[in-house]
Amino acid sequence: MPKKLLYDKIPGLKKAFLFNMRDGDELVGGQISEGDVIAGANGYVAAESTVVDCSARKTVRFNPTRDCEWKTFELRCMVHPLIPKGKVPKTKLRHKGHVVARVINQQVASMARKHAIPLLITPDGEPVINLEVSCFDGQGVERRATLLP
Repeated sequence: MPKKLLYDKIPGLKKAFLFNMRDGDELVGGQISEGDVIAGANGYVAAESTVVDCSARKTVRFNPTRDCEWKTFELRCMVHPLIPKGKVPKTKLRHKGHVVARVINQQVASMARKHAIPLLITPDGEPVINLEVSCFDGQGVERRATLLP
């Protein structure tokens, strides 16, 4: 049975850009703080705002594992561990498509601001943004990145 989407059921998840979370990724009570990196069923996302009365089953340290290209920038990204190495077909990315990317310089930060993508600071002090490497209907292009082999 497919896992249920949570961002339209739990207040605050949509605003925090926690589209990676599915049932089983959340716990009742506590909070998710802005900048926390959440490991969800559909990849990694840094919370773009604080969510109260809900916590994540798995909060992790930012640990980039792959490169992606976003708006001509090559960025180190934290991708879902089940995404295979090398060139990945779009069908393999569909349900693992959220990534957290390190902001490497002021030009990347400026581009993120231009596209209304919040610059976040993880609990470890890493400047990051949320991007998407999968393609699907209704998705905006401002966060779309290409996973590099």
